[in-house]
Amino acid sequence: DVASRLPDNVKLTYFHYKKDQTVALKGQAPSATIANDFQSRLEKSELFSKVAAGRSDSGVGGLTKFDLTCTLKSAAGAGTTP
Repeated sequence: DVASRLPDNVKLTYFHYKKDQTVALKGQAPSATIANDFQSRLEKSELFSKVAAGRSDSGVGGLTKFDLTCTLKSAAGAGTTP
């Protein structure tokens, strides 16, 4: 689901999955606007109950580096599957 919501011009540099808890992402985007758009897309996912932004820095070459932590819905309601 993360890959399908990733804009073409955003590059993920880190992906860490904690089973039934969180997905931590780090990446680079051409601008803060595009990084925020990616966050908005993830917030619409059925997999996540919350998407929290960490740091966001504009760096060399105009790229914006960002961190996101996505809390899985299964973290809040583990074991509630019918």
